[in-house]
Amino acid sequence: MYRDAFEPLRTLTATKQTLAESEFEALLNFDATTIFLSEIGDRVSGFALAVSDLKLIPWINPEYFAERFPEHYAAGRLLYIPCFLVDPIHQKGTTFMAITRELARHYGALDAVLAMDCCQYNVDVEQFPSILGAVSQRFTPTVTHELDRQTFWAFELGDG
Repeated sequence: MYRDAFEPLRTLTATKQTLAESEFEALLNFDATTIFLSEIGDRVSGFALAVSDLKLIPWINPEYFAERFPEHYAAGRLLYIPCFLVDPIHQKGTTFMAITRELARHYGALDAVLAMDCCQYNVDVEQFPSILGAVSQRFTPTVTHELDRQTFWAFELGDG
């Protein structure tokens, strides 16, 4: 399900959207990782991971987050979501809403900050951050911040 959910992005984004199997398994087994799981019947329909130790996420800079949210960072209430996915067969259903509701309720009660990265396709086309913020707002006061932007460039050199 993990690979299938991200398959459509394989040729739409400049960076890989999935972890290697060993990295993913390690992330699941960290004490600092909380798993939010949605099931339909006896089958997992989606999940999100929230990691409280930002040093465990190799592609981000924890100091950046500590500078912007110092109280939350110092108190361990700044979490990173390295993975939020819905099984492709359930992407038009209620799974996304259910997981977002649980994230918002759980971390809203803790006055936490959730951070994540999102490829431009998921920002512009799928509107993932906007929808996540709007759904969260239904369950807890939510302010959405775009923190940073990274773009990729190519330079074709020569006559072709």
